[in-house]
Amino acid sequence: MKLYLLDLGYMEVDMNFIVANSTFATTDNPDAASKWGKIPMIAALIITDDGRKIIYDCGSNYDGMNGYWRELTIKMSPFYYKPEQEINNQLALCGVKASEIDTLIISHMHVDHIGNIELFKDAQVIVARKELAHALNMVHHSMDENEHGFYVKREVTAEVKKYTLVDGDTYICDGLEVISLPGHCACVLGLKIYLPNTGLVVMTQDACYTAANYGPPATASGVAYDTKAYFESVEKLRQIAQREKASMVIFGHDINQFYSLKRAPEYYD
Repeated sequence: MKLYLLDLGYMEVDMNFIVANSTFATTDNPDAASKWGKIPMIAALIITDDGRKIIYDCGSNYDGMNGYWRELTIKMSPFYYKPEQEINNQLALCGVKASEIDTLIISHMHVDHIGNIELFKDAQVIVARKELAHALNMVHHSMDENEHGFYVKREVTAEVKKYTLVDGDTYICDGLEVISLPGHCACVLGLKIYLPNTGLVVMTQDACYTAANYGPPATASGVAYDTKAYFESVEKLRQIAQREKASMVIFGHDINQFYSLKRAPEYYD
């Protein structure tokens, strides 16, 4: 089995969204400014020993900044990329075409993780049942897209070959399992990837943005659907990593960590 990490560009955000209260006012500094920073857009390609091709998340839509996203999303989290960071070009570095992808695992249905789902219309799509239900409710409860949060109706309702809905930790194939991690949203799906040489790799996506969130102690992010569940999920990740002696825990938006790792066309095996 091989694991390729795909570099799909980056967003810029108020870093208080990533680590809550990372900047705050005090009597000594009553006008403290927020910190504006970069966060990477991460996806993964997994090629199994029997040739199955699985992709984990698919980044942002390339028209996001051209009116495809609501104005508030553009202002809160602008998205930047180079041509070589487009998902088709990242897959090409690995010798793979989008049409060859067997399975798309969606960690969750926010705009920066599902934006190119239409490229994988012939793939099986795996997503948490609670997350799909919540996303559908968000995009249908109002005609005003400004009330849809970080979900885009066209993406959430995209036609796909087959949805496979999961309700908890789930075996996908030999060497690959999804981890149920509610909190950031209704439910993030993390990954456990067992590689013969590297060992266990845990991918958290937005269940844990950065090493600063992971701790210990765990630190809240500025975006949480359920704060109690968020902390329980971070602790669940920590227990898995410790119990199973993970070689790496790859966080969802940690720019320092991501650029220290092998990225496509290099891989972990």
